[in-house]
Order: sequence, then C-alpha cells, then structure tokens
Amino acid sequence: MSLSTYQSHFRRWFDWLQAPVDPSSLVVFRISFGLLLLWDVFRYFLAGWIGSYYLEPGFLFRYYGFEWVTPWSGDGLYWHFAALGILSLLITFGAWYRLAICLFTAAFSYIYLLDQARYLNHFYLVIVIALLLCLLPASKAWSVDAWRRGSVRGDDAIPRWTVLSMVVLFE
Repeated sequence: MSLSTYQSHFRRWFDWLQAPVDPSSLVVFRISFGLLLLWDVFRYFLAGWIGSYYLEPGFLFRYYGFEWVTPWSGDGLYWHFAALGILSLLITFGAWYRLAICLFTAAFSYIYLLDQARYLNHFYLVIVIALLLCLLPASKAWSVDAWRRGSVRGDDAIPRWTVLSMVVLFE
C-alpha cells in the first residue's frame, strides 16, 4: 500500500470520529452520574459515615506518597461533603458544568486518598469517569449552560468520539 492509501484510510477514520452525533446519550449519562453522586453524599450524611469513617478513628491508613492528605479539622469534612453534594447538583443540571466536574473530581479524590482502608474499586471508577467527563461536552444539551448559551432545544451535535470514549471506558 502506498502512503496516500494510508492517508486516505486515516482521513476516513478521522472524519468518522469527528462526525456529529446526537448528545442525548452523553447527557443522560451526565444526569444519571450526578444523581448517583448526590445519593452517595446523602448516604454518608444519613448513615453517619463521615464521622465514623474519617474523624473518629485514631489512625487512618495513608496511601504511599499521599501521607500529607489529612481530614479537615472541626466540621470541615462535613462542609466538604456538603460541597460534594452541591457540585453533584451542578453536574446533574449542567450548571457551570466544566468547573463543577473538575472541582468534584478533585474533592472526591481527596476523600478517596484519606484512608486506604476505605478503598472501594467503585470510588476509583468514579474518579476515572469524572476525569473523563472533565474532557467531554456533557453539558452541550439539556443543561443550564446550554440554556445560558441560548441553545434551548438542545439539538447541538457533538463529535462521535465523545460518545465512543464512554463506550470504550466501559468495555
């Protein structure tokens, strides 16, 4: 095969990945993810896990290299979880989405790094998904951000690769 043939194949793949698609599936995922995160924050408050997991134990098992990550003093950790709840709502509604998902990722990673004994692979998955959502246009439609941009119908298309990136993550 000649170089021009390879370039032609590459161009077709690139065009296919950049082709516009409906953002609905990514938006439904954003809303579901935000609601799931909000429910998780509520569970921590309702079950009293914030104090029993992070404040009451005399010793927390630190991750290697992250020994400097310690719980907030006083009611700080309760405020931290309240902020996680607010950020979850912002993610759900797509309000200031990019800032909200990035702040949520950092704040949730802090909780994850507090105690190695509380490790759950689901927490790791939440961080990976949130990191990916930092890069994706999940507030392109059905969001406060879209409404502020004047895109009330939500018919703005997104590139196919954005939806495929979520499919690849879960494969």
